[in-house]
Amino acid sequence: MIGKTTYVVLVLAVALLAMANVSAMKLISPTNLHTTSVAYNKVDLSWTYPGGQYSFAVYRAEGNGSFVLLANTYSKTYSDTTVKPSTAYYYKVRAIKQKQVSPFSNVLQVNVPSAPVST
Repeated sequence: MIGKTTYVVLVLAVALLAMANVSAMKLISPTNLHTTSVAYNKVDLSWTYPGGQYSFAVYRAEGNGSFVLLANTYSKTYSDTTVKPSTAYYYKVRAIKQKQVSPFSNVLQVNVPSAPVST
């Protein structure tokens, strides 16, 4: 009977240790944040992140301002349609899985061009 009890405790201890290791795994930063298109009224962003079901938080700062959360997405791309012409923006992204958040990606500077002049 003692051998059985010890065996059950050992299996439970191994299972708890495995769960602890999974929850202790750190998320890595998204990489290669870049633009795929920039216009006076839209900035298209893209980044790289290895597989899995993650959401991403996209942050933006205007000029020398503070970063604010712009959007959450499950895609590795985002289109910012709230930009203003002739404005400098800075973007960064982080991965989110359950209650874990990754460090931020690289910071990307984007200079939005002026609006076209109608003649």
